Amino acid sequence: MEKKTKSEKEATKSPISKLKSSVREGRKKLKKSVFKKGGKEMNIYSSLSYKHRAKKEAKARKNAEDLADLPKEPVKRFFARLHPKRVAKFVFSKRGLFFFLKAFAALFLIGVIAIGGLFLYYKKDLESIRLDEMKVSESVNTYLDRNGNVLWEDRGDGDYRLVTDEENISKYMRQATVAIEDRNFYNHPGVDFGALIRAALSTFGGKGVQGGSTLTQQLIKQVYFSDEAASANRGGIARKIK
Repeated sequence: MEKKTKSEKEATKSPISKLKSSVREGRKKLKKSVFKKGGKEMNIYSSLSYKHRAKKEAKARKNAEDLADLPKEPVKRFFARLHPKRVAKFVFSKRGLFFFLKAFAALFLIGVIAIGGLFLYYKKDLESIRLDEMKVSESVNTYLDRNGNVLWEDRGDGDYRLVTDEENISKYMRQATVAIEDRNFYNHPGVDFGALIRAALSTFGGKGVQGGSTLTQQLIKQVYFSDEAASANRGGIARKIK
């Protein structure tokens, strides 16, 4: 019986056997892939594992050296950590930089989630608002005669609203209104965040209640949230958010 050569044996193998054989050959080649470091041959995966372990041990050793200088009592150790020199060293270190970047990212994410949650919560109350179809209704009932002359204007007992064309309002009246109510009217997109912060600090600081609404916000309040603005039990922060 004649012996088969290696090539003949390969030809008679099934596809599955060939696949297994190629996998084994690949593993052998991968194990042989080594590189020299410090005169010693090390496997690639072993080298990466060694580097990671060495870096982790160096970090733990450095933390241990920092903690060695601190008192052993928990209370004293806590206040020792807050020493200005240690805080400054941490702030201007690479570790401190990463800490503040992570904190900023976390706060930014929380802010986005909070704003999105507020929007979804109040969305049901804002579905009827159509800014492109805004119509300011008058609160004055005007009675005319058959010739169109005004006989009587019923303005009610409280504040009233009377719509007037722009050309009938003095330029000085418009300028005075902007100067008193919203001096940055032409510089903000409808909400003056600086004014809101100033008003909040003044209110919570006990310096008195200040207004932070723009003319745009006041218009929206009077047109779409007049019921909440007139009620003593509704409005406030919720209306400001809307």
